[in-house]
Amino acid sequence: MKYNPNEIEARWQKYWADNGTFQADNHSDKPKYYVLDMFPYPSGAGLHVGHPLGYIASDIYARFKRHKGFNVLHPQGYDSFGLPAEQYAIQTGQHPAITTETNIARYREQLDKIGFSFDWDREVRTSNPEYYKWTQWIFIQLFNSWYNKDSDRAESICTLIAEFEKNGNTAVNAVSDDNIPAFTAKQWNGWSVEAQEKMLLRYRLTYLAETEVNWCPALGTVLANDEIVNGVSERGGHPVIRKKMTQWSMRISAYAERLLQGLDTIDWTESLKESQRNWIGKSVGALVKFRVIEPSTENWAIYPPNVEFVDGVPVTDLTSTESLSSDLTPDPSPKDFHPPAPSEGGGGNSGKNSLNKDRGYLTGDSTVIGHTLQHAQNMRKEPTVAEATLWEMLRKKNLGERFRRQHPIGVFIADFVCLEKRLIIEVDGSYHNDPEQKELDETRTLELEQKHLFKILRFSNNEIMHDMQVVISRIKTELDDRKSYKDIEGLTGSTPPPSEEAGGKKNSIADGLGINAFFDDISEGLSSDEETRDVIEVFTTRPDTIFGVTFMTLAPEHDLVAKITTPDQKHAVADYIEATAKRSERDRMADVKTISGVFTGAYAEHPFTKEPIPVWIGDYVLAGYGTGAVMAVPAGDQRDYDFAKHFNIDIKNIFEDVDISTEAYGAKDNIKLIDSAFLDGYSYKEASKRAIEALEDMGQGQGRTNYRLRDAVFSRQRYWGEPFPVYYVNGLPQLIDKKHLPVRLPDVEKYLPTEDGQPPLGNSKEWAWSTIENKVVANELIDNVSVFPLELNTMPGWAGSSWYWLRYMDAHNEEDFVSKEAEAYWQNVDLYIGGSEHATGHLLYSRFWNKFLKDRGFINSEEPFKKLINQGMILGMSAYVFKVLHQEENTPPILISYAKYFKEEKIKNIDSTIVDYEIKLQKIFDEFASDVNIVQGYNGIVPIHVDVNLVNSSDELNIQEFRNHPLYKEYKDAIFISEEDGTFKVSREVEKMSKSKYNVVTPDDICADYGADTLRLYEMFLGPLEQAKPWNTAGITGVFGFLKKLWKLYFDESGLIVTSNPASKEAYKILHRTIKKTQD
Repeated sequence: MKYNPNEIEARWQKYWADNGTFQADNHSDKPKYYVLDMFPYPSGAGLHVGHPLGYIASDIYARFKRHKGFNVLHPQGYDSFGLPAEQYAIQTGQHPAITTETNIARYREQLDKIGFSFDWDREVRTSNPEYYKWTQWIFIQLFNSWYNKDSDRAESICTLIAEFEKNGNTAVNAVSDDNIPAFTAKQWNGWSVEAQEKMLLRYRLTYLAETEVNWCPALGTVLANDEIVNGVSERGGHPVIRKKMTQWSMRISAYAERLLQGLDTIDWTESLKESQRNWIGKSVGALVKFRVIEPSTENWAIYPPNVEFVDGVPVTDLTSTESLSSDLTPDPSPKDFHPPAPSEGGGGNSGKNSLNKDRGYLTGDSTVIGHTLQHAQNMRKEPTVAEATLWEMLRKKNLGERFRRQHPIGVFIADFVCLEKRLIIEVDGSYHNDPEQKELDETRTLELEQKHLFKILRFSNNEIMHDMQVVISRIKTELDDRKSYKDIEGLTGSTPPPSEEAGGKKNSIADGLGINAFFDDISEGLSSDEETRDVIEVFTTRPDTIFGVTFMTLAPEHDLVAKITTPDQKHAVADYIEATAKRSERDRMADVKTISGVFTGAYAEHPFTKEPIPVWIGDYVLAGYGTGAVMAVPAGDQRDYDFAKHFNIDIKNIFEDVDISTEAYGAKDNIKLIDSAFLDGYSYKEASKRAIEALEDMGQGQGRTNYRLRDAVFSRQRYWGEPFPVYYVNGLPQLIDKKHLPVRLPDVEKYLPTEDGQPPLGNSKEWAWSTIENKVVANELIDNVSVFPLELNTMPGWAGSSWYWLRYMDAHNEEDFVSKEAEAYWQNVDLYIGGSEHATGHLLYSRFWNKFLKDRGFINSEEPFKKLINQGMILGMSAYVFKVLHQEENTPPILISYAKYFKEEKIKNIDSTIVDYEIKLQKIFDEFASDVNIVQGYNGIVPIHVDVNLVNSSDELNIQEFRNHPLYKEYKDAIFISEEDGTFKVSREVEKMSKSKYNVVTPDDICADYGADTLRLYEMFLGPLEQAKPWNTAGITGVFGFLKKLWKLYFDESGLIVTSNPASKEAYKILHRTIKKTQD
């Protein structure tokens, strides 16, 4: 009887399904063991061989525990709400539920084929109404709770209301909004119901508030910080900006300390724990209050004397009076530039920036056009590899608009330009990191954006060569968002748009965000009365350095910016805010080199010396961290030091025997303070203590523990997500009772936002709540008496995954999200396996919700996951062919075999051929280009991904299949430069396994050829579970051979050969040693 894995595995898989072999029992006398995988999002691509890695490991352990006598719960389900299904619905009009159902069926087929011991009877889907009914219920519990700092837990909002009715809020110690006024019981009881509800919103664990959010225009929704990578959305690579919106938020900050302390009680990797510790970001220090001084002309005299003013703006050699470029650092125009005469390469016309009305492509400065055209032509002939690669994507209107390359604009030459949309694409090599070159780039950007009215996108060589999808997505988004220059009023021919000086209205992002209108409401002056003066609150970990403060910096989004900015400064500040809105918080946090800021014109009063301190805004300060303001001590903080040097602000040395002439001194130990009044001679600890005591005595500060962790935005402007069980009465949220849940997603005709900018649920004709019928009714019935509008936002993708392990315990319970008995038995997850990319997202939100549910008495465990293992990634082995770029567009595509292109000796000691081939291109090409008639017109070489299914184990491309493949239609008539033996070799590169890289290997083919057991065993043999490893099938036949030998121990040609004869003593010894080793 031969080893036939497909027949054997199919028979046993059917037996397991028919007999419920792996169903767990909630009422067992056996000890429990709960093994869980992070459930998958069911994408249309299905599983590739990297996905099952963690599932295989958990399945092995689940089976082992069953053999050890444990009652094992090993369930599986689907995180089925998400953006991909909605994006597909937008493109095709097909309902996300349909595509999700299809994708799940495909996933289930693949998972069953691999033979996992899942308890499928407990399957959950986050998009199933019977599941998200309980997600809605948990939201209601959060809404009806507050966090009592005295008891250090969440409590019912009823206990807070009872306290308000009896004593007001004077004795309440809660995690709540800032600056809540004190009120008495009499005042509370005298308020209207509406006023009371508004106050309660400031205490609830989920609440409505206007917050700074990451807004992605292309996706039409708000994104969490962990959904943004390098300033663009993780899904699709779309630009993300910061803007204020009224959103639902979760008060996760209430649990910051418990989330930190809990890490010491769970068996997670230290690296993952450290990720969460850093994300939570605990720091101990003081809250200091700086009173704002009333703006007046006398204030100018108290600004440091080494600062000059231009139009009321403090400047050094750089001016802040002009609009800021995209990198936020203003620069002067090029100095000492004299355009050449026609004989020197210039044009014959003295006019500058000529943009002929009928010939819009003539954008070069006519005084230098002869020179720039010649230079542009030379650059077209010798593009960098990155430029050549990008040109392939832009040429022939591939993105719907015509691009020109190396095109003169003014005195500059743009790498690529779309004149119709006035969009320039610049490709930066490594030399652009040079400080002097960066200054030139900033000057160039300023000139092109302000004088020539172009938008500039910059990409590095590395981004183009390795993240082309993201690059193209950003370019597409910008093209879609920008109007044709012909459609912009006043922007035709050489006529610029109307300026403010000419009486026109400035059209800017600041206008769109309401910033300019906001500034128009600034009062002429601020009261100097102590009780009414504005206060800037600052959190600092170094209160000992308070006498070293020489300026203050607010986040551009800080609430006080508009209020305290002087009239002379409002336009400079508005421009800066506009530019900052284009950058995500992560970008701003990561960028430690760029120095930018604008003076507000306002001053604050030092709490001890009463000296005036200039107030600036700068994008290195974040509105959501601390108070959104910093007291700048250049002597003790390098970033403050660099800022002060850049803007020529005073630097005061407060450290004894320390030289700060070249850099700040950030150390705390072994120093004593000087020039610090009553703190002179004290060390860090003692001075900090005395400073806090003095601030508290004066009523201008107090000791404070701060956390970087911010409340989580819980709203998404999308369709495919959990509806909120919320309707609005007079603009205030009202919760729908549990017995009327779930509030189901309605059908909509369009999945895009409405024409007036409302979320997609605004497209539904039936999305109102009847308080009489207690159901969803038609919008036309809204009367705001008994029928009210429902919430249009949906919950974020992490809502359903923040409690799903609890539902597996009791998946069919219709009365509770989990029964007391089931939760008491299973408690929490003993072994959790999933990716480390969820460290600061799902794993943090899950711990938050679990702790909350315990506080309210719904469950018993403080932590959801006892032990967590992060499986590594299985990487794909991508295949590339190399395409010759040619100036002649009619030349057939030319592809070069890798082995001919890269000789072994030429790539010796090179770690990455894809990176280093840029350096070797021309030299290597010259050696063989004479073999074919393509030397003239050669324009570089670019690598192209090839579907790995077209390549054999010897790295040889099947040329005929490649020509006929639908992905490569343009190469049907290509010229192939093959090896001497006629083979065509591809290049190999280890990359993330991805559909976009055409390097995906599905488990289906492996299972079909070798069986599921071979796949499972082979993936475990690839290396340690936690490490990343490349997929290579070279060793899979060896694993298959091992299983065949194992089979022969039990079967021969005649059938089963196992006998009932007792084993030898030596055989038992070997067996016991083997069993012992499996448990070591």
